[in-house]
Amino acid sequence: MASIGPTSSIRNRQARVVTTPTAIALDEAFSETQTAAAKRRSEAFDKLANGDCKPIVLYGAGGLGRIVLKGLRALGRPPVAFVDRNATASSTPIDGVPLLSAAEAVERFGSEA
Repeated sequence: MASIGPTSSIRNRQARVVTTPTAIALDEAFSETQTAAAKRRSEAFDKLANGDCKPIVLYGAGGLGRIVLKGLRALGRPPVAFVDRNATASSTPIDGVPLLSAAEAVERFGSEA
């Protein structure tokens, strides 16, 4: 009896291609070179530093959100709010920045942030 090697099983599987907008965006992000990503990051921070952007609402009030808050304040571009999935109407501001639910942030800032 002949054994089926790993190559045979791979050849017999059909590839599944996912073409949702999220899958396409992830594909583009993961195919970006390190140099291109560094350039895009630098340009985004330059844009923020020059004040060419809308008000900023940060999603996520955990450790990373607080690090970003510190960096944005250093650029003179503090966020107008934090959004977090665990936020409630009685949530305490974080370092002076209001903590809102996503629905409340949309109601307050709409497309302005």
